[in-house]
Amino acid sequence: AEHAQLVVLATHGESNEDHASVTEQVLEEAGSLVLVLHETGDAATPQFTTITGNRQSFLVPTDFSRDAQPALALACDLARRMPIDLHMLYVESARQLGKEPTMAEIDRQRLIALVPDDLKARVTVHIGTGDPGHEIAAAAERLGVACIVMGEHARTPFRRWFTHNTSRDVLHFAHCPIWYVPGTMADTSPERARSVGA
Repeated sequence: AEHAQLVVLATHGESNEDHASVTEQVLEEAGSLVLVLHETGDAATPQFTTITGNRQSFLVPTDFSRDAQPALALACDLARRMPIDLHMLYVESARQLGKEPTMAEIDRQRLIALVPDDLKARVTVHIGTGDPGHEIAAAAERLGVACIVMGEHARTPFRRWFTHNTSRDVLHFAHCPIWYVPGTMADTSPERARSVGA
């Protein structure tokens, strides 16, 4: 109703078949950016400021789909204006790598191709293996990132029953804040990044 650009929520537990968490319901229905903070967890809230000069790292997982593009665009815009380094991650299945051993290097080059020229010195690319939700959360822990920035697209409850949803898995497995960017988000301009990151 307020046409908010960003919704900030705290989450404290998993949902089950009988009760979906408020955070999950917001992710289902909101068309805006959603920043989720964990009530229990050691990770500090990301500092969207240039005052201290301290550098932070953000993790940006991608599956190379159109839904993932707005999250990468927003993360890059934030990195241009704040002391933030980016880690880009693509997760392959173990079965995929077993059949095509060269696939990891091919996907690494695909990730590198997504990095804007002006940010190449501040972006590191990674290839993970296994279940995407678990691997994204594990990579965030391993790399010590301050925030995960990832794509999110609304699903109807019917589709949720039949579709494995990586964004929900990351919500439950990761301990750091997660910034969800709708795949339908058309405006990822520098002005929008500045306004929601101020």
